[in-house]
Amino acid sequence: MADEERKQFALEELASVFEALERLGHPCVLIGGQCVCYWARRYLSTEPALQEIAQATPLLSKDVDFHGQRQAVIALARAFGTRAQVPSFREAFGNLLAGKFSVWIGKDCLSVEVLWEVPGLAKSEVAKLSTIDAFGPTAVQLLNPIGIMLAKAWNVAHIRKAGRRDAEQLLLTTASVRAFLRSLLEGAGADRPALRAALRFLEHAIAFTELPTARKAAGRCGVDWSQILPHRFIAASEQPELVLLREQRVPRWLRRVAPYKRPVPENPTLRRLLDILAAHAEPLCAQPVPPGRKSKSQNQRSPSP
Repeated sequence: MADEERKQFALEELASVFEALERLGHPCVLIGGQCVCYWARRYLSTEPALQEIAQATPLLSKDVDFHGQRQAVIALARAFGTRAQVPSFREAFGNLLAGKFSVWIGKDCLSVEVLWEVPGLAKSEVAKLSTIDAFGPTAVQLLNPIGIMLAKAWNVAHIRKAGRRDAEQLLLTTASVRAFLRSLLEGAGADRPALRAALRFLEHAIAFTELPTARKAAGRCGVDWSQILPHRFIAASEQPELVLLREQRVPRWLRRVAPYKRPVPENPTLRRLLDILAAHAEPLCAQPVPPGRKSKSQNQRSPSP
């Protein structure tokens, strides 16, 4: 069957896969397009950009991808009464695929692939940027929005193959990241440990956008990295940590990402997504620091005695 003719699956149709993984003790982490769709749907009610994007493009994917090991894909396939195709010892050299199999969802065949490595993420990052979230009555282990943003940005920067939706999914994910960070900061409130944890995730996200991979991704699909932060929330906060963030770190960060070239893509779907994201852009909570000038909080800092 030609790729363009394959059915696209909604998350609800994958319930049996998620249930099997839960029974096995969550040996795999959801990645790829279904992970993008998961977070877009998770924050649909709080992020207007996602609401409009969902009307413009379906939150579906043709297959499901996981991060895991060889034994995990063998066990998961066995749970469906089938055998996984796993690379031989010789084939495994340089191969990201731990194994794959197909499962029938109603009258349609779903391809399940398990990768032992996520391009763009170190193994330690996969663990750090994974979470377990509730999907109806089932718990799902998956990359959080920052993790899937890093993975999709790497794909956009380094893979050129017709038919892939990495650029579209990266743009979608930037809105999910903003909603994710907002929810962490709101949920932390005055709880200092929770706030520090939220700020570590925020720093992980913005530090990535300063790297060459993020610059290259911006040049490929026009992604505006400045919009991954919940600027309105940060601007309104009087929490000392967030005041310091907007007066010191954010201006330096904006100075680094502002010069990125962001050409208008030829793809009409990407142009439409960029228009939607621009229409729902939040006013920046700070302005970029001009080259050679210190940020506000640095200028106000008293010299050490």
